[in-house]
Amino acid sequence: LTTIDIDSVDGVIFEGVDEKLAKKSLESIREYSFSNRRGQVEQIIMNTMEFSIDGREGKFDMVFVDANHHVKYAERDTENSFKLIGEKGCIVWHDYKNPNHPSLTDFLDNLSDTKKLYHIEETMMVIYLPGIEMPTSKADKV
Repeated sequence: LTTIDIDSVDGVIFEGVDEKLAKKSLESIREYSFSNRRGQVEQIIMNTMEFSIDGREGKFDMVFVDANHHVKYAERDTENSFKLIGEKGCIVWHDYKNPNHPSLTDFLDNLSDTKKLYHIEETMMVIYLPGIEMPTSKADKV
């Protein structure tokens, strides 16, 4: 498991309550750090706008995007996510249709013009599953 966590709020553009959450995160101790499985977690401390995927291309089965919700960051995280997943990997975005993050919803709606994205019913999650056709009602397709 690899997680990318912000190192500072300096110079970061935020949307909604993201800055408050980021500051809280900076003050938190990660629960897994007390686990006997902590060696299975790679925590990268940096702004995702600066993250380089070098050497990680295609190595991930799943990427979960739930970070800075400003569209600039969502675009960058999504661009990296498509490079990180393997041939059968998937991407899940959180906070779709969250009223606090309308630009994220607009971004994912626009992305669905070129990628098959699916809204998971009764959640704020959208998923990308390459090569898999999901049975959906018209309302479920993003």
